Amino acid sequence: MKCFNCGCELKEGKMNCPECGAYQIDKQSAKKISLKAGLITAIFAIIAVVALTSFYFYAGKDMIEKSYIQKQIERVSSSDLIQLYYDDFNGDGSKEAFAVTGIGTEDVFTDGEIWFVKSRLGVNIRSGVIGGINGIVEEDGKKYLSVEISDEKRRNSSYLFGVDERNNYYVPVISGKYNKIHLQDGKVVAEDGKEITIKNQ
Repeated sequence: MKCFNCGCELKEGKMNCPECGAYQIDKQSAKKISLKAGLITAIFAIIAVVALTSFYFYAGKDMIEKSYIQKQIERVSSSDLIQLYYDDFNGDGSKEAFAVTGIGTEDVFTDGEIWFVKSRLGVNIRSGVIGGINGIVEEDGKKYLSVEISDEKRRNSSYLFGVDERNNYYVPVISGKYNKIHLQDGKVVAEDGKEITIKNQ
């Protein structure tokens, strides 16, 4: 019997080569090891394919869709994109988007536009806005974009933008009545910390 590694002649029953030290295995054991290695490789390949497919459907698809919407808004708006919110606003399992464009930052911008995007179609719902973004607030499983808007007398008030059951945007009646509506410790509050309730329509 010869060493499979260096070809040195081995005495019968020797399991280690005296020249190179390689552990000797018979052909049947080698086949079993090779089969196990192939099976493990195949299992890892299947797991990788499932993981990548899941990523596409749960995260990658959203990233692609959000990127497409962003490009659409940037194409039709005369101002820079300040913020894009792509989420399930009405809790029905499908996603919609609100975007804010303007000159400035999320905190303070001028010449602002507020956009609503449904099924990849963008609608300009407010133009000539001076203000800032308060962020997303949530109540009873529904989400709203809160934007602080200044009027012609430079008085600020919060306007909320939500999505109804028909997947159309709407402005709840609470809009314009409070300042700095935002989420704090899971509650919807105004600037003074007073907890408020959003009435749907």
